[in-house]
Amino acid sequence: MKPLLIEFKEWNDDLVIESFETTGFLIVNNPFQTVKRSLNKLRGSLKYTNLKTFSTFQQGRPSKRGAPGEANERVILEFESQEMQQCADDVRGKFLDVSIKIFHTIEKFMSMAHNTIAEKHYPNRDVDLTYVKYYKDQEGDVRLGSHCDFGTLTLVHVCDPVEEYQLNKNNEWYTINYPSDDFIIINVGDYMQLWTDNRLKSTRHRVANLTKKERNCLITFMNPIPPTEVGGYNTKQWSDFKAKTAYATG
Repeated sequence: MKPLLIEFKEWNDDLVIESFETTGFLIVNNPFQTVKRSLNKLRGSLKYTNLKTFSTFQQGRPSKRGAPGEANERVILEFESQEMQQCADDVRGKFLDVSIKIFHTIEKFMSMAHNTIAEKHYPNRDVDLTYVKYYKDQEGDVRLGSHCDFGTLTLVHVCDPVEEYQLNKNNEWYTINYPSDDFIIINVGDYMQLWTDNRLKSTRHRVANLTKKERNCLITFMNPIPPTEVGGYNTKQWSDFKAKTAYATG
């Protein structure tokens, strides 16, 4: 059971929905073609940067019973260097382009007016671009335990050829394979499941520890702006509700 793969320049609404309906995931190939230099510079620089020098640095919590844990280190990318900030902005822009295409596809699928979902997300394109690091030689079989995401969409680019991202279908774990070094993996979150009346479902996923290698990722978490209300929950109420009811199985 694997997500479908589509080319960014050959967008197909039907395949997007089919992939989300069957797996909760989608892979978009070659979304960074026009900003490949920025992507390469960002990946190369961050791999050897001490992330603790960022003001946004956070040390991750380990996985434990009832909580999936977090990446070992994470930062929201904000640079003093104008050149590096431009690289981050270029890459962030492509994450946003992909998410907006998906929102418009889901709007059509749900027979919603154009921009019903998209306009509720980051109208000023100011979504955070997060960089996360998992250490090499970690113990155990799982780096990040089984969980679903709270928001509408999560978009992930894995910077290294470390294939450990897994989705769960029918109580079986399936490893997602990468098509190239230029891709984004997208999964439906719980709030999008609510928004689509359960027609698109959030899928449990985890990060395994198959290779024992360092793993670095760029991530955006798509969440609607605070006034948004879906299914009787505004964004804060939903986050609070999920924090109380979510669980992890590892």
